[in-house]
Amino acid sequence: MGNALSLTVSIGVPLVGGIVGGLVTQKDVLTWYPKIKKPRWTPPNFLFGPVWTALYAMMGTASWIVWKGKGKNTVALSLYGAQLVLNLIWNPLFFKTHKTDVALVDITALLGLATAATVEMTKVSSAAVQLPLMVPYLVWVSYATALNANIWANNPTERLIKSRKQKEAEGAGATDPARPGNAVKEAAKAAKTGMETVKAATEAVSAGSATVQHASAAAAPVVSAAGAVKSAAESVSGAVKSAGAALGVVSPTAVPPPSDSAGGSTPSTMAPASKAIAKEVQRAAAAASPPPASSPKAGGGSGSGVGAAIERELKQAGAL
Repeated sequence: MGNALSLTVSIGVPLVGGIVGGLVTQKDVLTWYPKIKKPRWTPPNFLFGPVWTALYAMMGTASWIVWKGKGKNTVALSLYGAQLVLNLIWNPLFFKTHKTDVALVDITALLGLATAATVEMTKVSSAAVQLPLMVPYLVWVSYATALNANIWANNPTERLIKSRKQKEAEGAGATDPARPGNAVKEAAKAAKTGMETVKAATEAVSAGSATVQHASAAAAPVVSAAGAVKSAAESVSGAVKSAGAALGVVSPTAVPPPSDSAGGSTPSTMAPASKAIAKEVQRAAAAASPPPASSPKAGGGSGSGVGAAIERELKQAGAL
């Protein structure tokens, strides 16, 4: 492998690892990281990218010099490789998992391995070459370790291993209705319940409407039959009235009671022919009445006289 290619690989490995880690944690850097408690000496976000790019290029060059140098370089390169792995996994541990305690353990070990690697690299190559390339990296890692420790101390909720007090506090907070997250959950739950109630009421109204429609449809034949019966009754009543008018018969309730006068009277509601017959019958009855006791007629044969009188009156009336 040529010098240019081996140098490119030595610098490219840490750079590619750093770029991948940055892409994986980019969302959390913009959302989670600004919300946690940080010290005043926290660097701005835009500074991380350029600093790490320069440091990766410098440490890659230092490792390439050791790899190309003469002498035993196995220990130096092994320590360098180990610290590089810890370096590349710290970014996801801190920003992605939000486990500041695990990330602190990682970066502390990283600082120790990087220091040991620097010492061993100066033994393979000259210190004048290795220190300018590795010391800036060690300083930045030391600064990042202090920042990680401060964030861990001031953000007890962002830990993997939590104290009993912290667990109890989080358990109480999870059920606290005043907590914003819990309030939103309760509101969403209430809204869901309300929607289900409205849906059930709508279904009940639909069912009631369907029942009313079925009842109306079932009552329609009954109403129609009642109308038909009413029409038939009116027709029969009209026919009875017509027949009664033709025969000269009226409703019994319309006929006034007979008069108690001596001579009697003819109901005004009777037909003309019936009136004439009734009048003649009254006359015949009056003629056939026996005379008063003070002036009896001779012969005592009133029966034949009565019959003759009735016959005569009926003939005059045209009944016979």
